[in-house]
Amino acid sequence: MKEFVSTHTVTISGLKPATNYNFKVSSADARGNRSYAGDQSFITMSMEEESLMAKDELEQLKKELEDLKSKEEAAAKKAATLQEAAKRFKEILKTISSDVSLQDLEELTTDISDTIEDITQQVIPPAIIGGVPSIEVGSDKATIKWRTNKPSSSLVALASEVDYNSKARDPYAVQVGQPNEEVADHMVVIPNLQSDTVYHFQIRSKAKVGPEGKSKDFVPQTVPLEEGEIDGGGHH
Repeated sequence: MKEFVSTHTVTISGLKPATNYNFKVSSADARGNRSYAGDQSFITMSMEEESLMAKDELEQLKKELEDLKSKEEAAAKKAATLQEAAKRFKEILKTISSDVSLQDLEELTTDISDTIEDITQQVIPPAIIGGVPSIEVGSDKATIKWRTNKPSSSLVALASEVDYNSKARDPYAVQVGQPNEEVADHMVVIPNLQSDTVYHFQIRSKAKVGPEGKSKDFVPQTVPLEEGEIDGGGHH
């Protein structure tokens, strides 16, 4: 099926560098009426010119990425800008002829790749390695352990089944742990729980830079008291 458009683009590949080419464009409408433009010409860039142009574009992109890396802004906005920059990086590399050696551009492309990786780490929250934490529950306390893929804080949000509100912005009643530490191996001990009670837990870790990572909701139950024991729990 033929496509009829008013704006036209044709990409010609496989051209030789530093070569003069003559061309003529033509278009036809749905009735077959065809028109031709006059003869035109262009000269392809030499390999040196192509390399210099690519270098200029890469240097500009490198500067923009370095500015983005040091900029304080919302992770979602920074991630969107990073995505566009990464797309431009690929497009610049595609425009470089296979005849042009990338050796002169190696340092630039390596720096850009490293900066993209650094910013990616900024905008991606810490991930729990293995996906599931270790939860040890007693009658009046719980010990929760987990590992993350980068140093971050150790926090656990919790609420009893009665206090848990799934419709609230933050459905958990309290948050305990170490908000200022930066570790990859985490452990939070939650004291003063009521025995034989269902609780909701959510693990939270935040690196020095970037958004906070949050786990799914875990629902363990504390152990019932043995006969003669006194319940000293305080978290409701």
